[in-house]
Amino acid sequence: MLYTSRLGDRETLAHINYQCPCGCTAGVTYDRATGSEHLGACCCGRLLWVGGDDPSATVRANYEKGGEYEIDLSQVTLPWGETAVAALAVPTSWLKAAQKASAAAQPAAVRDVVCGMNIDPATAAATSQYEGVAYYFCASICKTRFDADPRRYLAG
Repeated sequence: MLYTSRLGDRETLAHINYQCPCGCTAGVTYDRATGSEHLGACCCGRLLWVGGDDPSATVRANYEKGGEYEIDLSQVTLPWGETAVAALAVPTSWLKAAQKASAAAQPAAVRDVVCGMNIDPATAAATSQYEGVAYYFCASICKTRFDADPRRYLAG
């Protein structure tokens, strides 16, 4: 997870935030002397704690009863230059729903723009990005040809 930090209303206070995939901006306030001042919680059930001896233990202690989570440990650079460990617990139910939505959003078959073959993007032999669009290929030779001159294959 990518975190941002900025000074708060006192020089020992930091606001640590992240842009959650659910659309929220969530985070915690962090005191230089004492660490996180509260547990960060997002509407999707993510839990955040920064600093301390074992931040993952703090988020584990706050799991929703019966909930399953995956913990992401990351380094956060605080406004005064020090780093702290951030533990972000993500509900596995949210991860599964996001994976399902991602799979549903991907087309079942696409056309290889070089040879014209219809292929499944999940099993494509190669992929290229061009002007923000993903192109899928049946073989690496088609990708090589496309990468050499994408406009040739997209013109017609």
